Amino acid sequence: MKKHLVVIVFCALFASASAFAAKGTDSLKSSIEKYLKDKKAKVGVAILGIEDNFKLNVNEKHHYPMQSTYKFHLALAVLVKLDKENISVDKKLFVKKSDLLPDTWSPLRDKYPNGNLELSFSEIIKSTVSHSDNNGCDILFRFVGGTNKVHNFISKLGVKNNFYQSYRRRNAQGMECTIYKLDNSRRYRSALKEVLQK
Repeated sequence: MKKHLVVIVFCALFASASAFAAKGTDSLKSSIEKYLKDKKAKVGVAILGIEDNFKLNVNEKHHYPMQSTYKFHLALAVLVKLDKENISVDKKLFVKKSDLLPDTWSPLRDKYPNGNLELSFSEIIKSTVSHSDNNGCDILFRFVGGTNKVHNFISKLGVKNNFYQSYRRRNAQGMECTIYKLDNSRRYRSALKEVLQK
């Protein structure tokens, strides 16, 4: 079985973007391809500078496991739902012990092993996105109404490729996506900026 490695980089730091721009897209792409040439892995690299329109793709046509990158899309959908319903991120949700599954990665469960307490949306979102908390992810998916709601939300931003049809509870169910050609991502970039500026 071939090993798959996903490298998705969103680069908006001025210094890094300037360094990339100074080196030139073609030169940077050549350096990455040269480095990957003798590796026994399928690697995709996508770099997008939101502020300066820098973009670079390497092997973007292959399909890669999404891993936990979908948690970012979930967090965006949750934040927009909270905003539309005028709910503060400080509002608390009751988290049952049964919500904190034992056999998955979950810093929330490790911090609150007995569950049955109230946690703020901000704490659950932070743990889900920053620490890749799978239980936090499940809690947030239930709040927004499931994976189709998130899929439809992302599609309405102008990104039409399927992100996922299902999400991981304990083991991955073959979630795959294509790294988007950043040449065609102007709509995604502007939609993302619009959501983040609200």
